[in-house]
Amino acid sequence: MGFILCQYSGIAQKTASEWNKIGIHKYNHEDYIGAIKAYTKAIELEQNLPFLYNNRGNAYLKLLKFNLAISDFGTSIQLDPTDVTGYFNRGGAYLHNNQFKEAIKDYTQVLSIDPTDKVALVQRGKVKVKMEAYKKAIKDFDLALALDKYYVTAILYRGIAKNLSKDFENAVRDLNKVIKYDSLNTEAYYQKGLAKLGMGNYGGARKEFTKVIQIDPQNQNAYYKRGVAYYDSGSESKACKDWAKAKELGHELAAPTIEKYCNSSR
Repeated sequence: MGFILCQYSGIAQKTASEWNKIGIHKYNHEDYIGAIKAYTKAIELEQNLPFLYNNRGNAYLKLLKFNLAISDFGTSIQLDPTDVTGYFNRGGAYLHNNQFKEAIKDYTQVLSIDPTDKVALVQRGKVKVKMEAYKKAIKDFDLALALDKYYVTAILYRGIAKNLSKDFENAVRDLNKVIKYDSLNTEAYYQKGLAKLGMGNYGGARKEFTKVIQIDPQNQNAYYKRGVAYYDSGSESKACKDWAKAKELGHELAAPTIEKYCNSSR
C-alpha cells in the first residue's frame, strides 16, 4: 500500500501498469470514480490491453453505469475475441441492464470456449429465470451440478426456479440441500418459506421466515411474507404487526397492505 501511495508524489511519468495498480487499489477501497480515472490514464498510455477495459468496465458496473461498462467489455472483446473474461463480464452487465437475450449470447459464448465453466452455466440459468423460462433455467443448473454436485449456488437457484414454476415439493428438496451445506443461508430459508406458503402450509412458512429474521433481523421481505402467512392462517393482529415492521424497514408494499387489511387503530 505504501508503494502505491508513493507513486503519487513522484515526478516521473507513470506507466500504464502503475496506473492500473492505482486503479485496482482504489477499486478495492470502493473509490470507483478514482479507479475509473486511473484506468483511463492507463488506457491513454496503452490502448490495446483488454484487461484495462475489463477493469474499468467493472468499476462502471459498481456505479450502475451499465452502458459504459458494456462498451468497455465490448472493446476488450474486440481486442481479443477469445477473452472469456470480457464475454462473462459483459453478460453480467447485460443482465443488470435487463438485456436478457444479449446476456444469454455472451454466456453461451463463454461456454463455447470453456464448456466446463459452471459459473457461466449458473449465470445463464439466472438470465433464463428472469425471462421466466424456468425449465430451460433448470437445465442449465443441472448441467452445472453435473460438473460439481456440491455447487451450492446452482442448487439454490434451481430451487428458486422450481419455486417460480410452482414445483414446490422439489423446490423444498433443493433448498434443504442448500441449508445442509450452509445453515445460515437466509435466501434458502426465505425460498422455503415461499414454497410452503404456496403449498398452503402456513405454520411451516412462518417457521422459515422466522429463521430468516433470526439470522437477519433487518430482512424486510421476511417480515412481510411472515405477515402474509399469519394473515392467511387467520392471525390478523400478528400479520399487521409484521407488516408494520416491514414498513419500518422500507418494504414498498407494506403500507398499502396495512391500509387494506389492518384496522386504522393498529
